[in-house]
Amino acid sequence: MGSKYTSSMYLLTGLFITLIIICLTLAHSINEFKSVYQKKSQAVFSSSQDMFLQHRIMLDALRSFFNASAAVTTKEFEVFAKDLLKIKSAVAFTLTPELKLAYISDPSILPELKPLTLSMMDNGSLHARLINYTLLTVKIDEPQMPYLIYAISQKRILTRIDQEQDVCITYQFEHSILRSAFCDIPAATGIWRLFAYSDRQFITLNEYQTRFNLQVYYQVPRAEVIELFVGFVS
Repeated sequence: MGSKYTSSMYLLTGLFITLIIICLTLAHSINEFKSVYQKKSQAVFSSSQDMFLQHRIMLDALRSFFNASAAVTTKEFEVFAKDLLKIKSAVAFTLTPELKLAYISDPSILPELKPLTLSMMDNGSLHARLINYTLLTVKIDEPQMPYLIYAISQKRILTRIDQEQDVCITYQFEHSILRSAFCDIPAATGIWRLFAYSDRQFITLNEYQTRFNLQVYYQVPRAEVIELFVGFVS
């Protein structure tokens, strides 16, 4: 009787220890998966912030260019702005008080500006919209053209975010959505949802009347999850 009781205790103790080891191993693996995701998501958020910070610096440089000169000519603006913005795949242009195009950094994109829509808001701010571009709008001290619009190519943004491997990145602007190539992979379902992570940031640039959502979604590769469970079985 005592021998059977002792054997049962050993068996239960062994099962209990095995269960603890499995739970600890699973918890450790999940923490490792989450740590990988956090590094990826932080890299995306930091990259996005850095990208828009650089664009804001460019826009501030353009605004300072007008403030530092009593009269800026079309040619001066084109030469200064085109060289400044070329590396960022952005363009800039000014508007008259009647909301007509005045100066433009790169005249070759004029055909792309045809869908541009402009409207004045009740608070006196200018609302601008252009297909395939994200627009930042500021006022400048130029009576004949008081508005400066900085247009960021969304294709350029997409090219940059597509460099992030194995992460689905979504930018949701007011009238458009950009998604990285990895978003084409079906979202996780069932048990696989335990190994999927997501975060979002809502970013507002009040001084430029611009805001957008940035979402990061990551799935642990199924091969790594299967390898984890096979390890338990073996």
